[in-house]
Amino acid sequence: MNCSEGRFFFGGRSLGSRWMHPTAEAQFRRGRGDRIKKACWISELAQKKKKKKKKKKIQEEDTRRRRRRRRRRYTRKKKKKKKKKKKIHKEEEDTRRRRRRRYTRKKKKKKKKKKKKKKIQEEEEEEDTQGRRRRRRYTRKKKKKKIHKEEEEEEEEEEEEEEEEEEEEEEEEEEEEEEQL
Repeated sequence: MNCSEGRFFFGGRSLGSRWMHPTAEAQFRRGRGDRIKKACWISELAQKKKKKKKKKKIQEEDTRRRRRRRRRRYTRKKKKKKKKKKKIHKEEEDTRRRRRRRYTRKKKKKKKKKKKKKKIQEEEEEEDTQGRRRRRRYTRKKKKKKIHKEEEEEEEEEEEEEEEEEEEEEEEEEEEEEEQL
């Protein structure tokens, strides 16, 4: 018997060497063999029941964990339902597109300007660290001229791109009008 309170007892009539419950041991000392057998058997049963209970608890915990994991998995995978778009007239839709395009263009322009400013600042900081003041003034003038030229070129390119986009938009509008007719 594997009892938490029991002691290991060697020998003992028909029992042999086993873990014995303290009550069983006491009865054995008094010389009642069959009672000992009964006590040992009862304590063994109790231990088996305990083991079964432990196993059940462990299994239940495992199942709970698995269920939680599954829930988590499925909750992660769930996507939000998309709202159905209301049907809008084509003219309104076109105006919206144009606005969006304008907004994105403006954003891009702002980003480009910021990048240019950053570059210029970094170059100036590098020059400051080098400590060439006389040359710096001269190079600054040169750079300013260069930057001015580059800005003009970029502005021309942007204007050309805008004109192309406007032409494309006009073509799209014409196609839509033809489709409507």
